[in-house]
Amino acid sequence: MIFTVTLHPALDKVSVVRDFEVDSVGLTERSRQSPGGQGIQISRVLQGLGARTVAMGLIGGAAGDWIRDQLDMLGIPNDFTFTANETRTNLTILDPDNDTCTRILEPGQPVTTENLQELWEKLEEQVRLGDTVVFAGKNPAGVTDHQLADWITVLRDRGIRTALDTAGMAMKIGVAAGPTVIRPDRAQLEALCEKELPDREALAAAARTVAANGVERVVVTLSHREALFVTAGESFHVCGPILEASAARGAADALLASVLWDLEQGTAWQETARRAVAVSMAHAACTGGAPVTMDDVADLYAQTVLEPLSEP
Repeated sequence: MIFTVTLHPALDKVSVVRDFEVDSVGLTERSRQSPGGQGIQISRVLQGLGARTVAMGLIGGAAGDWIRDQLDMLGIPNDFTFTANETRTNLTILDPDNDTCTRILEPGQPVTTENLQELWEKLEEQVRLGDTVVFAGKNPAGVTDHQLADWITVLRDRGIRTALDTAGMAMKIGVAAGPTVIRPDRAQLEALCEKELPDREALAAAARTVAANGVERVVVTLSHREALFVTAGESFHVCGPILEASAARGAADALLASVLWDLEQGTAWQETARRAVAVSMAHAACTGGAPVTMDDVADLYAQTVLEPLSEP
């Protein structure tokens, strides 16, 4: 079972407004809304691929009720902790005439220590040896930078696999706790290493250093069709073909979902790497928020190119 924990979810609304201009009136051509938050997106991808998952996290108000109800309708098991505050709403405005994307993000309300304790108790009660817990997304106000590291330490000591995909000091401190998997992009890995990483060789070397210091697998996303897959023993660069991507945002969540599912199944690292990039590309090619299926992935998997990374 793969448990996803989203501390800072959102109701994501996407509106198409042609010839959008600031300080003017625009007409919405069409809109859609969906449950947002990295952990929730990972659960959605996992369910589409056929994996077992439970979405957990902090939600509240009418927006929180809507997120839970949507996951129920999608058949995604969930066990959220409800807070006294309304879950935030994020708005994305797409302008196809000018090829622009404008995002307006609400900061959300602080969470309480009681909220976090209730969530942790729910997780502790359900997780079992052999399960995976992924902490994904930025922390809301009220969560210390040490919180995820503390949880990872407890789970790791109990033999539970953990994955971490966040940013800032929470990422840096969390990595020191030794999660099983982390998924930084270039900027996040540079922040971890506190230096610029100008090329693939530098990125691979930095990822190997992180792996040598207690993180079993480091997956560095470079785009929706390219990533580095690094362990202390073997490292690969995987790249897929150039295809039109209508939904590249969220592709990294799809990639991590695929890695975690293969990790649960004991899949070889080479196969895991190729399938993860294929899933990422399939997600980027989907329209209207449709979930990725294994049928979407098969052809793309065959087109991925894996290159072993030489040791320095």
